[in-house]
Amino acid sequence: MKKKNLVILALLLGTILLFNGCASISDSLLIAPDPAYPFQGTWLNTMSNSIQVINGINGEWYFRSTFGWKKMAVYTIEKKDNVYITSNNWRISLTKVSNNDVLSVEGMTYERYIKK
Repeated sequence: MKKKNLVILALLLGTILLFNGCASISDSLLIAPDPAYPFQGTWLNTMSNSIQVINGINGEWYFRSTFGWKKMAVYTIEKKDNVYITSNNWRISLTKVSNNDVLSVEGMTYERYIKK
């Protein structure tokens, strides 16, 4: 019975850490938009718990785990013909939906994150 209670407590604490402790994006990952570089900014995908942080033409992809945001990839963005491609061969594009920008990276969509 004690073992079962310990497992339940561990699962409960892990869930709390996942949804509360790591939910916020630290200021070091916040990049302000810049009209000169339309991809620039911090982009959030709530479905996959990931963000794209793009500064100028340089980008980083982060995934949120129970221990915080972990950098998964680093890339640059360049235009090839009429499409934008990252240095790790991901197609990347930007569209306007209602009043918000939407970033698409290999079929995953991210909304611009503005700290409130």
